[in-house]
Amino acid sequence: MGTADQKRRVQSRACAGALYLLTKAIPVLLACCLACASLCACYDAKEIDNWAYVYAIGVDKGVADAFRFTVQIPTAKGSQSGSNDHTASGSQNTSVGTQKENFVVITVDCPTLYAGVNMVNTSVSRTLNYMHAKIVVISEELAKEGVSTVINSIRRAREIRRTMHMVVAKGEASKFIKEFSPMLEASIPKVQESMMDQEKGTGLFDEITLGCFINDLKSTKSQPSCALAALNHYTGEKTDALALKQVRESGDYYAGEAPISGGNAFEFLGTALFNGDKMVGELGADETRVMLMVKNDFQTGAITIQDPTYEDLFVTAMVMVHRSPEIKASIVDGKPVIRVRLYLEADLVSLQSDVNYETESLKPILEEAFRSYLTEKLDHTISKCQALDCDAFGFGTKAARNFPTIQSWEDYNWNTHFKEAQVTTDIEFTLRRMGTVMRTNPVKTVEEQDE
Repeated sequence: MGTADQKRRVQSRACAGALYLLTKAIPVLLACCLACASLCACYDAKEIDNWAYVYAIGVDKGVADAFRFTVQIPTAKGSQSGSNDHTASGSQNTSVGTQKENFVVITVDCPTLYAGVNMVNTSVSRTLNYMHAKIVVISEELAKEGVSTVINSIRRAREIRRTMHMVVAKGEASKFIKEFSPMLEASIPKVQESMMDQEKGTGLFDEITLGCFINDLKSTKSQPSCALAALNHYTGEKTDALALKQVRESGDYYAGEAPISGGNAFEFLGTALFNGDKMVGELGADETRVMLMVKNDFQTGAITIQDPTYEDLFVTAMVMVHRSPEIKASIVDGKPVIRVRLYLEADLVSLQSDVNYETESLKPILEEAFRSYLTEKLDHTISKCQALDCDAFGFGTKAARNFPTIQSWEDYNWNTHFKEAQVTTDIEFTLRRMGTVMRTNPVKTVEEQDE
C-alpha cells in the first residue's frame, strides 16, 4: 500500500507540475503569436499619395456603354490651368480627362461604376478611392428614365458613404461636375460641404443624402426627392420685363433661371420630385420652402411678397419656424384626410413703402399678407405633388398610425391613395421684430414741410 500511495503522489505532483508549466506557457505563446503578427507589417497597405480621392461623381446616359460616369479628382500639386486629354481605347469604354485649376475631371463610359474605375486606373498613376466623395450628381435625362439601376450599382460598395449628397442636375452631369469648382475657397470638399449647408440658411433646395434617398425609394410612406441644380449662364442682358417681374413677384425661380451674373456657374435651387425611381417633376424656390416647413426641415429664409398697400412695392421678412408643425392624418371612407398647421415667426428686414406697419393696427395687415401668401403657396405645392403621385411631405408616416398591422398598411398602398387625400392647411404667422426702425415716417416734400 505504501508503494501504491507513493506512486499516486508522484503522479499527482507530475500532473500539477505539467499544469503549472502549461498555465505559464499559454501567455508566452500568445505573446509570441501577437509579436509574429506585428512583424508581418501592412503588406497590402497603400500610402496616401498612392490614392486619387474622388470628391464628386456624375452619372449620365452612356454613349459607348450603358452609363457615363464622371469623377472629380484633386491634382495635389497646386493651382494649374490647361487641359490634358486621356483616352483609353476599348470596344465599349471611353475615358476623357480635363484638368481645370486644381482638379481633374475624368469621364468614362461603362456598364457599372467599378468597371469604369478599372478603366480609369489604366490611365492614371494613382488608384481611385471614393471614401471622401461628397456628392453624386445624376443628370435630369437619366433621372426621368429611372435611377434604381444606378443606385443599386453603387450602394453595396464599402467606399461609397451614404452621407453623400444626392443631386439631380439639369443638362449633363459631366458638364456640371466640370463647372463645380471653387470660387471663394481653395478646397473643393469645403466648397461642396458649404454649398449643401446653404440650405439651412435659405431653404431654397432640399438637401438629401444618398442614404435618405435610398430609404425613401424603398419606403411605403413617402416618395423620394432631392436637391435640384443647374448651370446658370445668365449674362445680365435685358429680357422680357413683364415675365421677369412676374417671376420676382411669385418667388417661383427654378434651377438655372435665377438672374445672377458672375460668380460660380452652378446653382442649387428647387427640388426634384420622384414617383418611384423616376423623376416626375420639380419644385421652385418658395414651393421648396413650404415643403421643408411641413417636413420640419426648414430653418430660416428670406421671403418677399407684395406690399399690401402698394402692389408695385415689396416687403421682405426673414421667416423662421416657431415650433414643430402639427400634422394629423386619418382615413375616412377609405380616403386620407390630412390637417396641417404651421407655426412661423419672422423678422421684418426690408420695407420699400413708407407705411407705418410697426403700429398695432397695421402690423396684423402685414402678418395676414404673409400668412395668405404662404398658405396659397402651400396649397398649390400639395396639389402639385398630388397630381404627380409624389408624397414628398412624408404624410404617409402620420397616416400609417391608423393601421393596426404592417400588413394592413402595405395592403392599403399609400402611394396610390395620396392623390385622393383631402388636405386642409392653416398657418400661424407672427412678426416678432420689425428691424432697427421703430417707426416708419413718410417722406416730406418742401411743400408739405411748409404746411
